[in-house]
Amino acid sequence: MSFWGDFKSNVETIKSIGYQGLELFVRDPQKMDVADVQAIIRESRLAVAAIGTNPAMSQDGLTLLHPDEDIRNQAVRRVMEMIVFAAHWGAPVCIGKYRGQLWQDQPEESMKILTEEIVKICDYGVENGIAIMIEPQNKFNINNLNTTGETVRWIKQNQIENINILYDTYHGDLAETSVAAGILNAGDKIGFVHCSDINRLPPGAGCIHMADAFAVLDATGYDGYVSMEIEQKPDSKTAAELAYKTVSYVLDYVL
Repeated sequence: MSFWGDFKSNVETIKSIGYQGLELFVRDPQKMDVADVQAIIRESRLAVAAIGTNPAMSQDGLTLLHPDEDIRNQAVRRVMEMIVFAAHWGAPVCIGKYRGQLWQDQPEESMKILTEEIVKICDYGVENGIAIMIEPQNKFNINNLNTTGETVRWIKQNQIENINILYDTYHGDLAETSVAAGILNAGDKIGFVHCSDINRLPPGAGCIHMADAFAVLDATGYDGYVSMEIEQKPDSKTAAELAYKTVSYVLDYVL
C-alpha cells in the first residue's frame, strides 16, 4: 500500500504530484544507508511525516505479542531503533498490526505484556523527542484495540504518556459506528491520519464520505498530516495522483 522500488525516483515522483511529506515504512534501520536516505529527502525538501513499522512484521516476523519472548524483545528493540531513526526528522513512530494478536488462552496476561512494552517504547520516545502513534484496527485484522473509544480508555486507564492515535479511515469504516464517529471518540488524541476508501481504494473511489470525515477531523483541531495508504493500482503514480486530487478537493471544500 505504498510506493516501492527505487527510493530516489519514488521521492521525486511524490514531490512532483504535490505531496508535502513522506511516511517511511521501515524494516530495519540498521541495514539502511541512513545518510543516503537523509540526503535524498533533504534534496526533495519534503517533510518526513511519520515512520511505519509494518515491514518489520511482514518481512521479519516481529510483533510485540509474539508467543516467543525472545522475539518480543527483538520487536521492542527494533521499535527503539526506529525511534532513533525517526529522531533525524522528529517524526512520530506508528504501531499498528505490529503489536500482534492477544493470546487466546491468556488475553489478559498478553494485554498486560503489550501495555508494559508500549510504556517502555513511549518512555524511550520521550528520551529521543519522538511521539508514538497507536493505530486502532478492525477486528478482522487484529484482536485488540479495535476502536478509538477502546484505545482512548486503554491509554487513560494505564496513564500512558507520549502516545496518540493514528486514525485510519479504512479501519474506522469497519470498526466504528461511522468514520466520523471514530474521529469524535478519539477527539484531540488523534496525532496522525491514514486515508483510504473501502478496500483500500483511493479516497473518493468508494463509499466513505470523506467530506464528513474531514469536517469532523477539523473540528477536533487536528492540523497534522494525512497519509495515503492505498492499493498501488494500476500503478503507484496513478493511484497517488488520484488520491491527491480528491483529498485536496475535499479539504478545499471543507476548510
